Amino acid sequence: MNFHIRKARLSDAQQAFDIRNRAIMSQCISAYGLKAMQKWTDGDLPPAFAEAFAANGYVMLNSSNTIIATGMIDLQRGFVDALFVEPDYLNLGIGRKMLNYLEQLALNKGVKQLTLESTINAKAFYQACGFMGDEVSVYHSPRGFDLDCVVMTKQL
Repeated sequence: MNFHIRKARLSDAQQAFDIRNRAIMSQCISAYGLKAMQKWTDGDLPPAFAEAFAANGYVMLNSSNTIIATGMIDLQRGFVDALFVEPDYLNLGIGRKMLNYLEQLALNKGVKQLTLESTINAKAFYQACGFMGDEVSVYHSPRGFDLDCVVMTKQL
């Protein structure tokens, strides 16, 4: 599969948010239930997400220049976030390629450890990518609800 990754632009934020919502609805319902995922994906693109995505985001595009995956990394904190793959592109190694790209950016900046908050359903994926962590924590959504997550780290 032919793809490339580039720095996100503010104009990519709506597409990234839409991919996020589709990925959540297709992958997370089994772990959290429909009602919770509807709360998580309800509403319009938050300006704070758009700004954070433009500042720290990256997009993977297919050969038609369509965004098929997203990821964010705060290189100051070594924090990975918003790693989502368009559901039609699942199980093709796209998520791993995006994560590898973000890890390389971190290495180039001298970051020694990455941290992320995994959904329960994505824990095995991150473990397969070398992240460690089993302790369940609680993610407090700005939308006013809580979700169990797993804080995970990886030494680079």
